[in-house]
Amino acid sequence: ATQLRLRLFDALADVAGVQLMSAREEPLVSGMVSFKVDGVEALELQRRLARRPEKVRTRVISEFDLGWMRLSPHIYNSPEEVDRIVELIAEEAHRA
Repeated sequence: ATQLRLRLFDALADVAGVQLMSAREEPLVSGMVSFKVDGVEALELQRRLARRPEKVRTRVISEFDLGWMRLSPHIYNSPEEVDRIVELIAEEAHRA
């Protein structure tokens, strides 16, 4: 799961318009990757991803008016799934 998280973090870091809110390294790292996409509210991004054929499930951190998207790759996710979600997020960031 750690390798998937790093794969997700590093790939999102390369997407124009994505602002990572999570730390990459210890001691502040966790299993989730939180981010924002410039020009797209997190709840709208969540709706768009859920409507895709892949039916991507995401979480939005709305506490404290943060409005961040949160992804948490785990052992049941494949590297290909991580790559695909980054592609989908990149498409949405490009549309914004």
